[in-house]
Amino acid sequence: MGFQNIKLFDDPTNGLINLRFIRDLMALVEYSDLTDNEKEQFFNLLILTGKKLAMVWGHLNSYKRYEEQLINNAQQTVIKKQDHIISFEPSQELFFEFDEFLIQVKSCLDYLVKFPAITLGTQRWTLRTFGDKGNDVIKALENNLPKDKEKIALGIIHFLKKHQPWLDGTITARDKINHFIDGGVDFKNFIVINFEGTIKTPMWSPEQKIRDFMITIWTNIFYLCEDFVATSIFLRFNNNYVLFHGSSNLDLKKSPWQVTTKERMQIIVKQPGWEVLQEN
Repeated sequence: MGFQNIKLFDDPTNGLINLRFIRDLMALVEYSDLTDNEKEQFFNLLILTGKKLAMVWGHLNSYKRYEEQLINNAQQTVIKKQDHIISFEPSQELFFEFDEFLIQVKSCLDYLVKFPAITLGTQRWTLRTFGDKGNDVIKALENNLPKDKEKIALGIIHFLKKHQPWLDGTITARDKINHFIDGGVDFKNFIVINFEGTIKTPMWSPEQKIRDFMITIWTNIFYLCEDFVATSIFLRFNNNYVLFHGSSNLDLKKSPWQVTTKERMQIIVKQPGWEVLQEN
């Protein structure tokens, strides 16, 4: 048999997931003491999580595309107050894309929570889902890590708590639309109309469009995945290396997580604007 070339991932984000998430985070493994088998498990889970991120992005992109089409159509039809009969049709496409977007966000989180099982072992890390909007993960970090990893755990807990407000809103939305909790999400809200020259699009709240809500979630879940994976690797770093976080603008296709020596780190953290995740 000759050589086989297998394309493992097709990145719809023009390199953001493939380069910044998969390539750069996998490179951190070389500073760890993971075994070859653990490295393979880590790589496979990284690819699968990258695919989940791509699905989240894909549903956001489809939602934006459908909404733009509806806006273009609405520009041709103006609804006026004096109209006796007003006909409009809620968009199934927008409803479907929002629904699938939320499903894939939660699925991505359930993949993400598996990374510590590789670096800590399945006996110590038993979580299978991202339960209770992140609280189950925080409890596991507080109770299940060895004593020499407690400071790293505190760092992970710190950024998880910062993510919890949007996690709460997102998972609540997913539960509403998928489990019909609190009356579900009103499908009649998914409409684009031109009312007296003003284009009205689906709203998540009186202040926020559903489209903007989805963009915010996409940004936040990418950051959360990136941070959680990097710090999961950090749990197995060789003693002479440390991990720190630099600029994280999503326009950059390079991971903000950087590796340096402990000596160099002491110089870096004395500069303004840095927050220490671990200090020995």
